[in-house]
Amino acid sequence: VTFTGILFAIAASLGAPPLVFYCWVGMWSALLLFIFSLTSASNSIKYISRFTDEIFSGLIAVIFVHQAITFLFTFNLLNPSVPAATSLLSVVVAMLTFSIAKSCASFKNSRWGTQALRHILGDFGP
Repeated sequence: VTFTGILFAIAASLGAPPLVFYCWVGMWSALLLFIFSLTSASNSIKYISRFTDEIFSGLIAVIFVHQAITFLFTFNLLNPSVPAATSLLSVVVAMLTFSIAKSCASFKNSRWGTQALRHILGDFGP
């Protein structure tokens, strides 16, 4: 969803038709994957460290947080037709979601439940 949203925003900023732009991104991806499969590029995965994975995960997290803050800002402050109660509720739900995610992260190191349950719930936290 995030990739598609960003892709459509880039297409709109370039003045290109979004579906045609999306099709060309798919064509380029298919071509690169075909080349990678012919050259056995998957053998080079051993040179990619966990650091690369963590950086990419951090980038995805920043994109999601940015989109959420942008939505809250535009929904609450730039839209005068939204009642104050709706604005407050949207901010409260966002903060509640964040606090639940933080508590799930700390649940991984607690004594509650089985180890498998703690691991599953701990994966939902940042």
